Amino acid sequence: MTLTRIDGSDPVAEGDSRGAMFRIDGSQPVGDFLPVNYRLGGTAAAPFYQQPEDYRLEMRLDGRWYTMSVYRGTPFFDLYEVPLVLRVVPLLDTVMEGDETVTLDLVAGDGYELGSPSAAEMIIEDGVEPVAVSFAEAASTADEDGGTRSITVNLTPAPSSAITLAYTVGGTAAAGADYDIAGLVGSEGTVAVSPGQTSVSIDVALTDDGLHEGKETVVLELAAGIGYEGKGRKVHTLTIVDNDDPPLPAVSVAGGSSVTEGGTATFTLSASPAPSAAVTVQVAVTDSGSFAVGGQTGPRQVSVGADGTGTLTVATASDGVDEPNGAVTATITDGVGYAPHVTEGTASVAVSDDDPTVVTLSAPAGDVAETGGTKVLTVGLDRALVAPEALAVPLVFGGPATRGVDYTLSCGQAAGVACQDLDGAAPNIVFTGQAGASRTATLTLAASADGIDEGAGERVEVALGGLDGNSGTQLSG
Repeated sequence: MTLTRIDGSDPVAEGDSRGAMFRIDGSQPVGDFLPVNYRLGGTAAAPFYQQPEDYRLEMRLDGRWYTMSVYRGTPFFDLYEVPLVLRVVPLLDTVMEGDETVTLDLVAGDGYELGSPSAAEMIIEDGVEPVAVSFAEAASTADEDGGTRSITVNLTPAPSSAITLAYTVGGTAAAGADYDIAGLVGSEGTVAVSPGQTSVSIDVALTDDGLHEGKETVVLELAAGIGYEGKGRKVHTLTIVDNDDPPLPAVSVAGGSSVTEGGTATFTLSASPAPSAAVTVQVAVTDSGSFAVGGQTGPRQVSVGADGTGTLTVATASDGVDEPNGAVTATITDGVGYAPHVTEGTASVAVSDDDPTVVTLSAPAGDVAETGGTKVLTVGLDRALVAPEALAVPLVFGGPATRGVDYTLSCGQAAGVACQDLDGAAPNIVFTGQAGASRTATLTLAASADGIDEGAGERVEVALGGLDGNSGTQLSG
């Protein structure tokens, strides 16, 4: 058993009583009639319980058309003869619903077999002209603190039944952050239109966010839907004018390479974002030693141009005075037209001293007796060292007297002082910078009574060895 549409494939308009014709072919039924199962589908509403909405289903018998009763579940009709012609008659209504479809399928049952084709389809053209929709304006502008902006959509003619107008949203502004539209899901929204309305509005609630962003846009575009079609202005662009001042440039400072006293310390100032015009940046310059030339420390001013950079230089003096290595530090302070960088507002340039640390050796005059005689030697620096400075002072022992035989050495206790290898080949005294460090070290030379007649007294010669490049740590001079 087969089912085909016999009047072509063209759509049928609502209210066209000619409808669409379908023919059922097959073997002549045995007996008076044969129940045949079928199924109605498509987007049009089926005429269940003899209450047609979009169409009615008819059967032709003995030259006349009879309306068929359609029941839910698996409906059937009695086949008395073949071929049998069925007709779908679209009904005229006033509802804008767009084109709809009707499908008719034969369903397997007892007493017959399905052939091919066993299904057919028709299209019902909506008899109500779609409403033309367009934006009242192609563009508009609103201040960020302007509250809610209503974008008007015009409808011509007014719809005779309710429709749902769909639209999409794009642009550079961010939904939920820069604006809100009720019911917006992702980038898609809808507006309900009641019968008789000639205009509706899409309300865009603007957010005054306190952020400098420049101008941003909300782009609304009408989307396709049932019962209407876009005409003319289908896109509206809403420009949001920012009402927030641009952020102040954050000024940071970076120090250049380290210098030796007498050189020039250089600092680079950077502003982000770059100012539109040059700004005068206030800088506090400090010196951890006494390196900076007079007038170079204290409040300073640096011009940072529209390129976002500026340079500060601090001259240092070669003063001929031994002192700890230090640094020159520049700190951005508050001013007009900028803000100090939160984490990069201070920088330092290391300054190395180039003056030598003076080391002296002294001892009281006079000889010592072999039995119980002692003499205290003092090794002194011209200043106490500070952390992390350290200086190893080598000692040289000479003369006829033999160290460890004719005399012994012991080291006095003092903060930051240590004696090394006093009985060995490389005796030295190490001065280390620390809190309360001593600038002097003492060595006690004690004569040894050896019971040997050695004639005239023996002599001990003690001298400071030469300092080389490895004798000092963090000491530049």
